[in-house]
Amino acid sequence: MRPRMTPYTVALVATFAAFAPGAIGAQTDTANAPKSAQELATRYASAHGRQDTLAIQRLVYWGRAPQSLRASFNSRLAEEVSRPIRSATITPLAPNESMNVTVRGVSYRPTLTPVAHLDITFVPGKNPSGSESSESSVYVVGAHSGRYYIVTRELVR
Repeated sequence: MRPRMTPYTVALVATFAAFAPGAIGAQTDTANAPKSAQELATRYASAHGRQDTLAIQRLVYWGRAPQSLRASFNSRLAEEVSRPIRSATITPLAPNESMNVTVRGVSYRPTLTPVAHLDITFVPGKNPSGSESSESSVYVVGAHSGRYYIVTRELVR
């Protein structure tokens, strides 16, 4: 026999879902993730051109990234997506490049092993605030099970 869903149960489930690890932004789309780094760059550019932040968020391998890092990524993305891009290219990592960092005694590592960079070059212009915008942005690319993703950071446990 299936348990009866009361309005209280539905509200409780909705509350937990709202604060679940993927609540800020979209979940990673592992079933349809790009099969090459170049396909990742192409999909990023296409979604960026449509200002489709959810499509870009689905290209991110979130792993166990804390909500604060997800929110920071999404804030940066919201600012960048309003700016037209000139190019999205894949470039190699520098020898011995590491994404491991420690901030105020808290250590972070990439959600996947980095394999390349996704370099975004913007058309020069002004930010919505009126200040000069940076002309480029760099994301780290990782691979898992033959699929490619934008990488973020997670806490080292």
